[in-house]
Amino acid sequence: QNIELKVEVESLKRELQDKRQHPDKTCADAENINSHNEAELRRQFEERQQETEHVYELLENKIQLLQEESRLAKNEAARMAALVEAEEECNLELSEKLKGVTKEREDVPGDRVKSDQYTETLAQRDK
Repeated sequence: QNIELKVEVESLKRELQDKRQHPDKTCADAENINSHNEAELRRQFEERQQETEHVYELLENKIQLLQEESRLAKNEAARMAALVEAEEECNLELSEKLKGVTKEREDVPGDRVKSDQYTETLAQRDK
């Protein structure tokens, strides 16, 4: 009977040891899963962060391009305004010269008709 008891005690010791190891294994498995999940979350976070940085860079580039386009458009508008102003000054000078020539030739009816036609042509061109 002593032998049977010793065998049973040994069997119970092994069973107890297995049960003690099992929670450790379960805990290790849980830590493993937790570590894996944490690594996966970190990877996903870094991926999203890279995507966000990429979108930010694209937007920055777009902003720079739009600013450059705006600067070029302003320069073009200023150039066109200067051309319009120069053209207006030229037209004003030509009008003044034409008025002077018209006053000088008022006595000649044929020339007056030509001057009136020329004035009308200039007026239509300016429209």
